[in-house]
Amino acid sequence: VPTHLVVLDALPLTPSGKVDRSALPPPPRATVHDRQTPRSDSERLVAELYRDLLGLDALPGPSDDFFALGGHSLLAVELPAEIRGRLGFDPGPGILCTHPTVAGLGRALDAYDRAPNEVSSASGAGETAGLAPIVELTRAGWGVRAPLYCIHPAGGISWCYRTLADVLDPPRPVVGVQAVGLDVDRPLPESLGAMAADYVGAILERHPGGPIHLLGWSVGGIIAHEMAIRLRALGRAPGALVLLDAYPADVWRDEPEPDDRAALEALLIIAGQDPASLGAEPLSREVVRARLREAGHVLGALSDRALDGVVRVVALNNRLVRRHRHGRLESDVIHFRAGLDHENDDFDASMWDPYVRSVVEHVIPAVHAHMTGPSASRRIATVLTRTLEEGRRPARVRTNRDEGS
Repeated sequence: VPTHLVVLDALPLTPSGKVDRSALPPPPRATVHDRQTPRSDSERLVAELYRDLLGLDALPGPSDDFFALGGHSLLAVELPAEIRGRLGFDPGPGILCTHPTVAGLGRALDAYDRAPNEVSSASGAGETAGLAPIVELTRAGWGVRAPLYCIHPAGGISWCYRTLADVLDPPRPVVGVQAVGLDVDRPLPESLGAMAADYVGAILERHPGGPIHLLGWSVGGIIAHEMAIRLRALGRAPGALVLLDAYPADVWRDEPEPDDRAALEALLIIAGQDPASLGAEPLSREVVRARLREAGHVLGALSDRALDGVVRVVALNNRLVRRHRHGRLESDVIHFRAGLDHENDDFDASMWDPYVRSVVEHVIPAVHAHMTGPSASRRIATVLTRTLEEGRRPARVRTNRDEGS
């Protein structure tokens, strides 16, 4: 999606009739919101990097947010490399997801407490930045509105929900729940039920009271449904349960158990790459890493160790979903269907009927892979905000095509 749109009366042309790219006007420069002066050397460094990478009209202030200023995932990959060049250590690509403001990133860099020119790849610094089991995507509205807990999709990382977190209006704290298996030293759960129980425990430690709103995209929706069942069994009535183009485990039951190659192919698909484009080239972790990095995808900026964690999480989720048996949740569910997908199948919200009290479906004009992108997130946020703010029970309507159609 373009960062800027520039309207011209006509395209400038060369004498041969081709577009004269050198004569095209530059895109408008983003505007900073916080005009305060950076308060420390680290804040000033971060502010300068934001200004240069994002083409800002001035130095941003402590509260300015990288993503709110026009940053995106490709630039988020470039920033750690710039920091490494200035400070001698790599904080990892996930640092911006958890510390997107000038002040927040400045404090995070100070916390590393590294000497100049020390290479962090040798000591492991930065490898797990942003990969903790619980990550705060935004604290906006904390203490005023109940948080929305977003459960990771197949790859185990919840950074994809950052756009949704930014467009919720009024603001609401959004927390990402990520796979513990991203840490290759930690044992893997033996079932999806055990995984859901672990996630519920982690949430209850930080959220002892009030409604617990859950949202999950794809595999994350299956996990979120199981988490809601676990919450109810513990005597905690779950808040809203929101599924983004997620369908019951029954859909995958008869599919063969994935092997290592299937996990690598799934990782390429998650990153928007077509495995068929490799042709006869053997598929290996090295090939996948190279493809991700060539494409400038944020996953390609992960360390080898972190990417190994993602690969094993993809394989684990594919395996556990096929074995999972759903219980029934006596609650109402909101389902967002990818309206531009599923041409060759009959996937829709009714597949959840045996496992929930009621479900209301909203059709979003997007493909499955873009359900957390900017356009879909804005449409989802409109419905989601209304539901969470009003606290009303979804109507027993099967499909609502007015939202974003």
